[in-house]
Amino acid sequence: MKALSLYITSFNRYRRSRGFGVHSPFAYYFIKRVIKEQWGYYAYEDIDKAARKEKVSRSEARLLFRVANYFNLPSILVATENEAAVTALKSVSSDTQIIRTNDNISHAMQYLDNLEGSMPFMYLDTSAAITDDKLIHLMKEIINRQGTVVIGGMKRCNRTRRLLKEAESGMKRGMTFSNGTTAVIIGDNKLPRQRFSLWF
Repeated sequence: MKALSLYITSFNRYRRSRGFGVHSPFAYYFIKRVIKEQWGYYAYEDIDKAARKEKVSRSEARLLFRVANYFNLPSILVATENEAAVTALKSVSSDTQIIRTNDNISHAMQYLDNLEGSMPFMYLDTSAAITDDKLIHLMKEIINRQGTVVIGGMKRCNRTRRLLKEAESGMKRGMTFSNGTTAVIIGDNKLPRQRFSLWF
């Protein structure tokens, strides 16, 4: 059923991915200059090497880097065993601090409490060694604090698709950008509630 749904919506996803029918200036910029950016970045060579070594998608790792680079935050929370993703996030800046979380989520809560006005940012994927209930609580907390959550590996796992659905439930403001493999949830209260299903 999912494959049929993707086929039926493919034309609309393709059009939106090129900016057609996107009325929000922020969403248009984010789609064209972050998600669909074609120009090379300084860190792609290292990211590509790490992706080959981990046998993960190079395009997903590059996308994660571009999103993190756009927000350019001093610290990022990760719930993953995917070292290519960690390499992509570390490549944003030599000063970027990566905080790994586990099932007791004490590091995660400490991270949120020590942000000092900075926006929270989290990456998670199928390898997250943390229970779904705790992940959902953490994602909702980050979204409520107007942060960003990136969910990877959705194509390979029902778990991450379910987590996305739960994280989005109850959102009244903010935007979601997804291609069925990776999703970016931006919990900014200045943005209207919109969900963009794209082709990238």
